[in-house]
Amino acid sequence: MLRSAVRKVLAGVSIGEWHVPQHVFEVNMDGETLRIPYRLYYDPALLRRELNNSQSATRLILLCLGTRHYDGYLRQECLQELLKSKASWLTPCSPWLSGR
Repeated sequence: MLRSAVRKVLAGVSIGEWHVPQHVFEVNMDGETLRIPYRLYYDPALLRRELNNSQSATRLILLCLGTRHYDGYLRQECLQELLKSKASWLTPCSPWLSGR
């Protein structure tokens, strides 16, 4: 459903990735296994700039990525924005919720 949009978003922010995530957890959503990184190490300024220049699904994808960011302030900002959304494909993802 969102695979192509996610790939496009990742291509835009991964140029500012400081290193590849080491730990991931998996969740099943609508029969599809999603591998979610515990922490992301994107340049925070780049991620914020992309967020400011994005709309709709692209913005929501960026916000989801932001909730995995190493910067706790950025994670909080992204989560606060996500909580305002009614998009049906958003789901809370946390290693504690997945039983790990």
